[in-house]
Amino acid sequence: MSERQPQWIKCASQLPKEDDADCEGCVWVFIPFGFTGKPSNLVFRIRWDTVANRVDHITHWMLSGLKRPSAPQVEGNASE
Repeated sequence: MSERQPQWIKCASQLPKEDDADCEGCVWVFIPFGFTGKPSNLVFRIRWDTVANRVDHITHWMLSGLKRPSAPQVEGNASE
């Protein structure tokens, strides 16, 4: 994933690609209206490859920036 400053991207302009996904394969999405048609302004993470199937509800997406942390440094040998 490239080191870009996260910003909302319109789905009509560009859909996320695999290299846009975080370490869990997700991006942030924005859904302005719920499934009932009422305003909802929902923001949550979803798998990058499901956004294209939901463009009737999802209007924008954004990089999450979530990265898997490095393992801690362990001193000594575990078998000692």
